[in-house]
Amino acid sequence: MSCSPGSTGRARVRSPRRSTGASGFLKEGLSVAAEAGDETSVVYYLESVAAVAGQQDNSRRAVRLLAAAAAMLQARGSGWLHAYVPRAAHDDGVLAVLRSHLGDTAFAEAWAWGSSVSGRDAVDYALETG
Repeated sequence: MSCSPGSTGRARVRSPRRSTGASGFLKEGLSVAAEAGDETSVVYYLESVAAVAGQQDNSRRAVRLLAAAAAMLQARGSGWLHAYVPRAAHDDGVLAVLRSHLGDTAFAEAWAWGSSVSGRDAVDYALETG
């Protein structure tokens, strides 16, 4: 990762890996937030990467990431970021759709996995191609 001055005089962080589209930008943000130890932002990015996974019909990945984010929020609280930045949709309706795509057993397994992993493992999983 390198920094270079932007046109506004602020530093710009660039990742050495090539990322494309919304998912790539979200993963870059997640990586920077994790490196900085900003757990509130990590949760925000996990939820957003989960939303993209759901839109890409990767329901298992979406459920795992949402469960990990929910576990982190429950353990640490929502922090300041969610007061200013809208969160990705993951209400009961979204979860019901994901459950219908996966089935009850696979949904429960994915939720249990996401609920039990460490924050670092959740970040690593989110940064994987998927």
